[in-house]
Amino acid sequence: MKKAQVAEKKVPQKKAKEYVIIDHPSSGEILTASHYAVRIGASSEGSAVSIDGSAWVDCRPANGYFWFDWTEITPGAHALTARILSADGKIKKSKVVKCSKA
Repeated sequence: MKKAQVAEKKVPQKKAKEYVIIDHPSSGEILTASHYAVRIGASSEGSAVSIDGSAWVDCRPANGYFWFDWTEITPGAHALTARILSADGKIKKSKVVKCSKA
């Protein structure tokens, strides 16, 4: 007895959603130390951060996240933005996180 052949359906591959988000600090957080480990979640192989519109600085990967060791934080308000390079070569930026140093 022959087995019936079953036609396989080709399921279209979904494009993975690309993202970049600053997990820590959270928006509105008040920092009390003079240093902080900024944590970034991203779907890419690299990430960079800009603080208060400064030049972009590459972050280090570890434990499934990207990290930036922010040192010598000055008192006052600060705005952080992260970015990645998407698969199609475009720059994707995170939402701005606003925090302050007491």
